[in-house]
Amino acid sequence: MAIVESLTFEDLAEDPYPVFADLRAHEPVCWFPSAQMWLVLRYDDCQTVLRDSATYTTHSADSLILDTFGPQMLSLDGAEQRRHRRPFNRPFSLEAVTASCKGAIASRVNELLGTVTTKGEAELRTDFATPLAGYTVADFLGISTADMATLR
Repeated sequence: MAIVESLTFEDLAEDPYPVFADLRAHEPVCWFPSAQMWLVLRYDDCQTVLRDSATYTTHSADSLILDTFGPQMLSLDGAEQRRHRRPFNRPFSLEAVTASCKGAIASRVNELLGTVTTKGEAELRTDFATPLAGYTVADFLGISTADMATLR
């Protein structure tokens, strides 16, 4: 428990992945005091939690999501959650997202690879994966990519 007891959001801000890897290895299910929430860090455990709404719930009296948006798919469980999620299933299916984003993603990949080629070297996450993820989300949502640092 030593890892998570002193963990803060600032510790996760720059690069959370080494912290998550350490927690996954030593404390895969743990209470995160700074956030007042449980962290579930292994895929199989996450699937168990997500699929068992009789045992696990998203409900919290302190939920900012519920307070801000009212009952909706991020604040409900079971059949009610599925009812709220249903209208989004088709537009966010793999086929629909691929059809609407494939060209933009390919264009961004070519643009980023061109930058890498010009530089002659790259750090994969910093120079390619992170900007590609940001551009993809921004393009999908129709948000300007003029200031990616602010967007990120």
